[in-house]
Amino acid sequence: MAYCLMSLLGVDMPLVYGEGEAEAFLRLQGEILLTSTDTSIFAWAIPASHSHAYYGLLAPSVECFANSHEIDPGSREVPIISEPCMYPMRGLCISLSMREIGEHYYTAHINATSRRIEDYNSSGPLAIYLLHVGKEPTPSRGYFYRVGFDSLPASIRRQATATGSEKASWKLYKIYVAQWNASGIPLPAI
Repeated sequence: MAYCLMSLLGVDMPLVYGEGEAEAFLRLQGEILLTSTDTSIFAWAIPASHSHAYYGLLAPSVECFANSHEIDPGSREVPIISEPCMYPMRGLCISLSMREIGEHYYTAHINATSRRIEDYNSSGPLAIYLLHVGKEPTPSRGYFYRVGFDSLPASIRRQATATGSEKASWKLYKIYVAQWNASGIPLPAI
């Protein structure tokens, strides 16, 4: 599927013999990020069958975008930091506006809006949930995984929905989000 999408998305990338579909799709998303600062590429849904798994910022398959329609890129530029660690198969360094919602859990804006949010029948800015992994309590240390809303502890889910409109506690952080490989095994942080 990734090779089919190359011409539609205007992406040039070498064909790799024997490369699996999931690896090619991760590589395609990485190539898109090399030429674009549009973070709406992160506006995909974690599959319901794997809602308690960890993910990276890049979608593991094209099916994750099945309900990602009516998404508009944000109006402000958010720099994607491509140096020194832009390795789509391992993870991404990126600057995101984030807010802590519980011990080790954060909400991060992805600078995109939805005209129709399927679960809530409303519109508004989009955010994702991240789990901080590491010994240091600060977001700029350690690394993150993307998690689904269903994998958040119940107390954090209540807090995440109750305080979603507060803006005072949002801060811009440069973070590393590890990518899981196609086998579901986490790759080590760089």
